[in-house]
Amino acid sequence: MAASPFAAVPLTPAGHFRVNAHAATFHLLAHLQELAAAGALDLDETFARHPFLTGYLDGMCPYLPKDLHWAQGPAWWAENLRAWERAATVHLPLAALDATGLGLRERHALVLAGLVEEDSRFGSVFAEIQRPIEPRRPTLQTLAAILGDDVDPWSVHAALTSRGLVETVIGGGPRSEDVVTVPAELWAVLRGTPQEQPLPWGEVLDRDELDGAEDLLVPDGLRHQVDALVSRLGASGGRGAPRAVLVRGAHGSGRRRVLGALARGLGRGALFVDADHLDDARWARLGALCTALGALPVVRYALLPGQAVAVPAVPGLVGVLGLAVGSEGGLTGRVAEAAIRLDVPRPGPRERRAHWLAHLPRVREDDLDGVVDRHLLPGGQIRRAARRAREIADLDGRGDVVAGDVGRACAELGRERLDVLAQRLDPPGGTTRLVCDEASELQLLALELRCRHRERVLGTVGPGFGGTTGTGVRALLTGPSGTGKTLACRLLAAQLGMDLYRVDLAAVIDKYVGETEKNLHRILSAAEELDVVLLVDEGDSLLGNRTEVRSANDRFANLETNYLLQRLETYQGIVLVTTNAAEGIDPAFQRRMDVVLTLVEPGPMQRWELWQLHLPADHRVSPGHLDEVAARAEMTGGQIRNAAMQATFLALDDGHVVDDRLLDLAVAVEYGKAGAVSPFQRTLGEQRRRRSEAFLEALP
Repeated sequence: MAASPFAAVPLTPAGHFRVNAHAATFHLLAHLQELAAAGALDLDETFARHPFLTGYLDGMCPYLPKDLHWAQGPAWWAENLRAWERAATVHLPLAALDATGLGLRERHALVLAGLVEEDSRFGSVFAEIQRPIEPRRPTLQTLAAILGDDVDPWSVHAALTSRGLVETVIGGGPRSEDVVTVPAELWAVLRGTPQEQPLPWGEVLDRDELDGAEDLLVPDGLRHQVDALVSRLGASGGRGAPRAVLVRGAHGSGRRRVLGALARGLGRGALFVDADHLDDARWARLGALCTALGALPVVRYALLPGQAVAVPAVPGLVGVLGLAVGSEGGLTGRVAEAAIRLDVPRPGPRERRAHWLAHLPRVREDDLDGVVDRHLLPGGQIRRAARRAREIADLDGRGDVVAGDVGRACAELGRERLDVLAQRLDPPGGTTRLVCDEASELQLLALELRCRHRERVLGTVGPGFGGTTGTGVRALLTGPSGTGKTLACRLLAAQLGMDLYRVDLAAVIDKYVGETEKNLHRILSAAEELDVVLLVDEGDSLLGNRTEVRSANDRFANLETNYLLQRLETYQGIVLVTTNAAEGIDPAFQRRMDVVLTLVEPGPMQRWELWQLHLPADHRVSPGHLDEVAARAEMTGGQIRNAAMQATFLALDDGHVVDDRLLDLAVAVEYGKAGAVSPFQRTLGEQRRRRSEAFLEALP
């Protein structure tokens, strides 16, 4: 067998592109020769006006037979290019497009259309041969003429545009004068020049950067499904194969890794992109880009409950489309309806242990059980938390990672995701406790146990529960203002060793239609994924009764309520809702709550205990008077706290300690805020008089 004329050119993506660029340039020079033979131009003058063409001709001459005639060139290039490509051992972007049914003639048209991107001087040549319209890029008519008299411009146009390879700029003249351009991102891939990330709106990973199915930390059943799918798709050769693979699971559950393992098993890389970043133009060229890259496209959707989105067709794609979807919403259209579905469950203790060991081998064995049980995180968050925990241990100069490092790492992850829409509440001090009646204490204990064992209980409940139970805990705390609802939530989170985030309703509620639901979706999904306790304070503003629809505002308010009803049913974290107006909560929400806890105003015994907790340690309030205040001054815990603080300020200003008189004054101030008269009403006149006397005594 004779050696290839291109044997000296490395058969790499860049080398292969260079030879194809020579072939396209040869076609252009041959067309100039034909125009010269027809008397349409003078070839010598054309080369004189465009001397760079001589350089291109000299560059391809070493590959060409000396006796090759211009008319014989297209057939010679076709024969030798095909023979040379068959020896390739690496992925060639341009040659990969053949699998879409693209012929060599259409490939030359594609490269011709992009020559201006490679060397802007070609624009002057195109402008000259296309007079009088003079665009600097080739038109449909020009491409067809360069490729041969027998070429139909519309067949070339259809072959390239139907695969998303080119775009046409429609002018005001005949359609055959439309200008043809190659998208810049596709041209960069076709050139074969290595780039770290060729697409600003997506992330491309090579095959070697992806996990294999054997590396997936998922249930064995899912791993076997991936292996079986790889075998099926590989054996089918594209005939009768599914058009898409849809993977469902919570954010961070490993959907991306599952689809990456599928791509690796098929010998491909992967292009990961959010659906929000794909406009119509990018969808149109996504298939061609991935075919040229040798990548499986993975499109991630973030949908709201009840939201349905149509998946468009992906022209120019060889292989399957990967779709990563959360647990809410759905995809429609022919592509989605024909997709094979895989479900990634939330990791159980066994899978979480495997994740922690894989990413945190330095964790102490006696800490590992606590980390696994305490942090119900998906695999993606475990990887991030493990990395940060290692950094924390290294900064402290320790070799081993302890449970406290993991806790700090998880807290930092929460702040990154949640601080925009929620406020982190610090745990109360070590001596802080909630003073309430015995019934409330029992309810709070029951809530704590439900939260603490929410995962373990799944394996012990009776068969009547079926698959309806989950790890979600929903609690409603009601009671008048100041009875300790928020404090109870803070104490509960501290007992569980979990971070507590309070929803910032001002940041969540939006005047624009649909934006409130999107904000709620973001915060609920993030809190669920990061396994934090979410507090919806004054929840009646979000969970209020649905109203009769009398205006557009009523309808949209009801939509927000309906969204929350659906989302809370599937929520797998801990959410606490507080309200001062239980009657304003929609009954449907109360039915969906696992625990409804009512905190009542404290009685005399609880009020006495609250005074003891909040008065300064050196106070001189007589026991008898304190008993009387606790019995007669009917105040909530919040009011007692405020009054104790007020008495302390008065004592500091008076230069004394808190006594009966200052306590009475503070109680009167608190009663006054509520528009009532204190049973221990004292006027401030005595205090003002004493200040005046002290001032006069100090005068010389």
